[in-house]
Amino acid sequence: MAMYIGMDLLLHLDGDRSRADAVFDSGDRLAATVAPLFGGDSR
Repeated sequence: MAMYIGMDLLLHLDGDRSRADAVFDSGDRLAATVAPLFGGDSR
């Protein structure tokens, strides 16, 4: 929840979505990397 609120605040103050998009892209890559370790689908 704190990450969402922080990102929302950053977007409203800065107006630049590129940093927020980069964080979520990194999260997607990380999830795809660790998913096989937990028996999940790596997409």
